[in-house]
Amino acid sequence: MNHYIKVLSELLTVSKHNNSFLSDFLPMAIESPALAEALIAYASGHLSSLDSSYTTVSLEARSNALQALSRVVCLPADQPTFTEPILSASLVLLTSEVCLGSHSSWYHHLIGAKHLITSAQHQSGRGPDALKATSEGRWVLRNFAYHDIVGSVTLGTKPLLNSGYLEGITDELDTYLGVASAILAFIAQTTSLSWETADCEAFRRSQQYMAIEDALKSWKCPEDTPPTLEAVASAYRGAALIHLYRKMRQHLQNSDPATQQTITDVDLSWTTIEDSINAEVSTALESVARVPADDVGEASLLFPLFIAGGEVTDCDQMNVIRSKLQCSFQKRRFRNISRALEVLEELWALRLRTTEEDVSPDWEHILRTSDGPLLLT
Repeated sequence: MNHYIKVLSELLTVSKHNNSFLSDFLPMAIESPALAEALIAYASGHLSSLDSSYTTVSLEARSNALQALSRVVCLPADQPTFTEPILSASLVLLTSEVCLGSHSSWYHHLIGAKHLITSAQHQSGRGPDALKATSEGRWVLRNFAYHDIVGSVTLGTKPLLNSGYLEGITDELDTYLGVASAILAFIAQTTSLSWETADCEAFRRSQQYMAIEDALKSWKCPEDTPPTLEAVASAYRGAALIHLYRKMRQHLQNSDPATQQTITDVDLSWTTIEDSINAEVSTALESVARVPADDVGEASLLFPLFIAGGEVTDCDQMNVIRSKLQCSFQKRRFRNISRALEVLEELWALRLRTTEEDVSPDWEHILRTSDGPLLLT
């Protein structure tokens, strides 16, 4: 637990003054053996990545945590004070699996967390509304949203829960994203977009696309936001816009001629989309550069670095992203960081060998043919 408090929690937060891994999780862990065991398992697993002599201890701690969670997860969730620590334990085990290199186990915890949220009950409401009454409940909802929505991007699926529950809880400084939590809703809307072949449907969807783009471009940080957190938020907005343009590009590639014409009629041509992607890649990398390498704010930059890295063709930009991810991995030893870089390295190598006649390689194809999904949290 000492390692969790002094080391691991500091590697996860973007704000030393608002670290819910300490201020929220530790008090709940005093009352919840399941959460306490999950935190110990997470810390032990991280220690084992730094020192192999902790491997046996970490395996025992993980087993204890899973047993503790299984003993309480089926009990009635009739109050937030009961649901919050169990949900927190599930999310802690999720991040532990990701950081230790599990490519699929984390998703089982995410599904479990989703069921805990939807089954929550309180006098203030059911489901997510039952958790909004306390700061701890709002934190674990944002925590879940972060993994669910960011995970949906690389999974290529809709988020497990509609992002509407984020309304009213993103104006607080978040431990993972600072002031950028509201951008998660835009990412979720983009991932959930679908396109039909009928002209009227294509036109309506293109209007939805443009509405998300306008909302992202007009979104602003609170006036008193620290420069580092403003840079983090800007990087996430850039990544969200890249995700949006990629979605539009994919639909343009797969559409019939009539639908392509309908989309082009609202100024969503191939050239326009490519220009927009390139512009946002530059903006995102400029924002990342404003986050000092030794600042806690760079804890959450994996998603924007990967999304921007998936579009770069310039070797200098590749080197910037490579260096940032290498430094982040050396500092944290989280396996999803090293795997993200491996995927990008494979993509860049393919891209440098690709001619104009070839189909442009994409990280989505690499992930589909690899040994499991990638979570960029």
